Amino acid sequence: MIEREADLDLTQEDPSATSDIVHSEDDDHRIPQPRGPDHREHAAPLAESAAPSSDTGETATATDYPTTSRVDLANHLEQRRLDAIREVCAKYAIEDPEKVATVKGAHQLVSDYHAPFVVDRLLDILDHCRADVAAHPGTKVVFLGRDGDSLALAARELDPEFYDKHCTSVTLSRCLADCSVQDMENLGKSFPELKGFRTAAGDVDPGDVDGARARQIEYLESRKVPVGTPGARIILIDTSFRGTVQNLLAATHSSADFHGKYLFYSESEGDPHASQKTGFALHRRLDGTDIDPRAATEQPTAVGPTPLSIFAEKDSVLALEQILRGSLSKAVRIVDGTPEQHLESPPLNQINPLEVADRYRDDQVRLAVMDINQLAVADYAAAMAALRRDGGSWRAEMGAKAEEFVNQVGSWCRRDSDIDPALAEFLGSFVRREDKELVAELHGLIEERHLDSDVQWQAYQDCGSLAEKSAYVDNVRKDTPASGGASHG
Repeated sequence: MIEREADLDLTQEDPSATSDIVHSEDDDHRIPQPRGPDHREHAAPLAESAAPSSDTGETATATDYPTTSRVDLANHLEQRRLDAIREVCAKYAIEDPEKVATVKGAHQLVSDYHAPFVVDRLLDILDHCRADVAAHPGTKVVFLGRDGDSLALAARELDPEFYDKHCTSVTLSRCLADCSVQDMENLGKSFPELKGFRTAAGDVDPGDVDGARARQIEYLESRKVPVGTPGARIILIDTSFRGTVQNLLAATHSSADFHGKYLFYSESEGDPHASQKTGFALHRRLDGTDIDPRAATEQPTAVGPTPLSIFAEKDSVLALEQILRGSLSKAVRIVDGTPEQHLESPPLNQINPLEVADRYRDDQVRLAVMDINQLAVADYAAAMAALRRDGGSWRAEMGAKAEEFVNQVGSWCRRDSDIDPALAEFLGSFVRREDKELVAELHGLIEERHLDSDVQWQAYQDCGSLAEKSAYVDNVRKDTPASGGASHG
């Protein structure tokens, strides 16, 4: 997760007059660097080294806005945005004005669309967490990275005191969680209740299994997650959809009591912990009905289809997750007490090249966009926190923007024309849709068989449903000759 300085000087010049991006040798000190093949960190990501916790005596890094005029506040927030862009561009040695403009544009798009939606629903999640902590003192609130990193950054801005006292963040993928399950299985344990929740089992390297649970416990407890404390109440916050990591953790740390508070939750058949999961944008029951996310959880209200129902479709969730997950790779093992990650440019081989804008093709730009997207969410949360504290009007406008994000995502999923073209270009360039495996296969077939790329991709794009796209790729595989060497007949 990205890190940044807490405070800016409100006495500096009006940022509107000094908007050029200037690089310096010190610019990248707040940006996390990857763990390399030798497992040494140059600068650890927040989730591993700098997330605040009252148990360690650290203080939440949130912006402290002094009481000031609305103009000064606006200037302060604008300077914060420009500083973030400067730092990210410096990290990736981006100096070309057009590339810098692309990074700035990404910050603006996320600020306009993703951030209001995330912050709007996160405020509800935090309200529930505060009530939970009040009712059950000692509860630990844990943000799950990568996908929950933006939520953690925003939470630190919205309520730094609560975050400092009760929250932490960890990097924990389904692969890492399943690795611990396999470690226990090798010791003779069995987990029939996890049937249907082992989708990442095949991603686990067998060489990482032995001792995986012990390494996971060491890491989680270093992050002040009390998985070894009998009866410990732990709230997991993530984007999620099925709450798989929660189930895997509950199986391998059965003495703890896990509860999930997610942006999106759709109940799965046979889920042993469905009653301990809540979705705050989408909460879909097994029978297909949705629960009003803002109804009292003890008396949930079933509702008919709403615009939020679009998040029952995979592409709509990906439109948020794959924009906000950051620049680091999925963690698949723990090395030296820390989940191992490296910089990973969002892959292009699972996206139809006709959808990728030229401005977003450069690997360094793609990495920079992934960083700036997370910071844009934090910046928006900081702005809303400042307006709330100063008594300004903020919730209605944010709610309207959140609704517009939902509508825009729906249009993008349906490929409707009533979508902001800049957002459509942005999502199309980064989000690997549900057909990503078919896209990857077609990429391979075009290269292997020397097919006309433009013709193939246009024909593929003209297909409607996923089934039609699958049939098209099948036909390409069957009907085009495989290339080979000279005949030896």
